[in-house]
Amino acid sequence: MEKNILVPRLFVTPTIHNEYFTARDLFVAVDGYLNSMALYCRSHLVVDRATEMGRNKHEHDIVMVWSDELKEFNLRYNSFCNETAYPVGDIHVMDFDEKLIVNASMYLGKHEPIPEQYNRQVYCSNRYQRCKKDKHICRYDINNPIHLKPRLK
Repeated sequence: MEKNILVPRLFVTPTIHNEYFTARDLFVAVDGYLNSMALYCRSHLVVDRATEMGRNKHEHDIVMVWSDELKEFNLRYNSFCNETAYPVGDIHVMDFDEKLIVNASMYLGKHEPIPEQYNRQVYCSNRYQRCKKDKHICRYDINNPIHLKPRLK
């Protein structure tokens, strides 16, 4: 049986140019965009997010997909419209280059981390039965060690 691993798939840079938008507006808009992508592509997304606040508010996100869901993600993502899902500014999406993973991680490290209350890290598609067990807590949520809970006999 093949091991299920995270595969970096996209490098996303959403931007808000309007000076009247706050950092919170950016975080909430990107959260909605990533949630839309997870639902549309029927895949769990694990996202590493970092931001730069200033005149040109933007984020840099590495979107990763579990290897067992990668085929479904690739099929569905081809028809996903990034501009419709992120209507508040510009969004630049590139396929992730595996050769640049160290550079991308260092680049994110130079930016500020997203505040915890806006950073979900895992975006669930709510498609699978395994996600709906245990009071609708996703089995893939890396922040919720639900799979480590002892079973009652």
